[in-house]
Amino acid sequence: MKSNNFLIKVVVNILALVVVSSLFDGIIINNILTLLAVAVVMGILNSIIKPILMIITLPFTVATFGIFLLIINGFVLWLASALINGFTIVSFGVAIWGALALSIISMIVENMFTNKRNRQ
Repeated sequence: MKSNNFLIKVVVNILALVVVSSLFDGIIINNILTLLAVAVVMGILNSIIKPILMIITLPFTVATFGIFLLIINGFVLWLASALINGFTIVSFGVAIWGALALSIISMIVENMFTNKRNRQ
């Protein structure tokens, strides 16, 4: 069951990354293999690194009423670009805006997947 959830998250990430890279000129994905690698690495980073960062930065997150989570999401996206050749983000500001768009699009697409699965 957990591998199914991870696969769904990877597919959702792929779809969201395609949309986000077309919305932002500063987010460049060279090819389909890079897109797949980014989706998998983002899933891994969101599962391992992001929870650790959230715990470490909890005081900032509370003080900013959760807005600091945008910085964390931007950092995770930027970190993925640093780890994968062929995935380029031109600035940290673009990473933050891209992460915001990625979160919104992922939420919408994931809702579509889960609602469809629940109806069956």
